[in-house]
Amino acid sequence: KGAAIFQLEQRNHIAHINFFKRAAGDLYIDPFFGLGQVFSGTSDFKWGNLQPTGGLGFRFQIPPGMLARVDVGFSREENFQVYTLLNYPF
Repeated sequence: KGAAIFQLEQRNHIAHINFFKRAAGDLYIDPFFGLGQVFSGTSDFKWGNLQPTGGLGFRFQIPPGMLARVDVGFSREENFQVYTLLNYPF
């Protein structure tokens, strides 16, 4: 019924890329670190039960409103996971 998540992310601009002079976008690389816990009720939350996770995200944004995203995250419980998204950045 509940979750606690604490996350840090550093967005780093890598390059501005032009596609055949018709479209342009910006590439970012984002290392991240987080702590989290899922719990049934607030009385089940324990600071010592927070699980760490970390990884690297790649973002490609084409203004005014297209975002491609790939995140690779690592944790103790599930070696690694890959998350992808192609969407509007709002």
